[in-house]
Amino acid sequence: RVWLVRWELPPMTKDPEAYVENLYEELDAPGEWYLDRAGGTLYYLPTNDLDLASSTFEVAAAIKELVVFEGTLEETQIIRGHTDQVGDLFFTPDGNLLHSVSLDGVVHVWDIGPSRRAGLGAIPKNALINDLTLLKDGENLVTVGEDGFLRVWDPATRRETLRIHAHSRGVTGFAASPDGAFLVSSGTDDDGEAAAPVKIWDATTGELLSSLMGLDSTARLCRVSPDGTLATAASTSVIDRGVKVWDVTTGRLRTDLIGHSGPVTGLVFTPDGSRIVT
Repeated sequence: RVWLVRWELPPMTKDPEAYVENLYEELDAPGEWYLDRAGGTLYYLPTNDLDLASSTFEVAAAIKELVVFEGTLEETQIIRGHTDQVGDLFFTPDGNLLHSVSLDGVVHVWDIGPSRRAGLGAIPKNALINDLTLLKDGENLVTVGEDGFLRVWDPATRRETLRIHAHSRGVTGFAASPDGAFLVSSGTDDDGEAAAPVKIWDATTGELLSSLMGLDSTARLCRVSPDGTLATAASTSVIDRGVKVWDVTTGRLRTDLIGHSGPVTGLVFTPDGSRIVT
């Protein structure tokens, strides 16, 4: 499902604006056009400064192939180091370093460039790591563990620079703001019964900035909008079948997206942040 989450409400209406494309009946302004695919006809309302007598109109021909990828499926490199199953991988923006996390409780940072192919080192951790991400500054790595802690590391020195005890009984969902300023976490706390709030943390100081309420069960999916103004969370439980959307600044629930007949298992913002796909 695709949800519209950003719109400006005109006076005296409760419905968001709607947009349509390629509708013949809406041709009413210079520069607009309509393509009748079935009839093979292009309708165009010219602008006032266009001289139709001296103009040439070109229509791109339909092509079967837009992008062709060529190469082989040969294995070019094997990187060894973990002693258990690898759970997650990601590259730094420049593509030179690869981060890996495993059930062995260790994060490895690998230089896979042409000059060096050995592991740069390991960031040890006693608790099982669920997730990891590199903040936008490229200098801080965040790991999420089943011990309920968010840990911020300096990959260069392999030193832990910040530790946040986010949830007493484990972190189940995690996201970082696009600018790396704050972290969002979900999990279970002491009683283990009532749903713990989704929490927003300062990524530099570890201060709790806000507790987002509204879910009836523990959230397992957290996301932040591309501009960092909205936080969303969803549970994979049959109790909560929707997605909550909060305003990051105020902590208030902005909307509740209801429509699925079962648990929500996927959640992502569109690149412009105007819609959420679940």
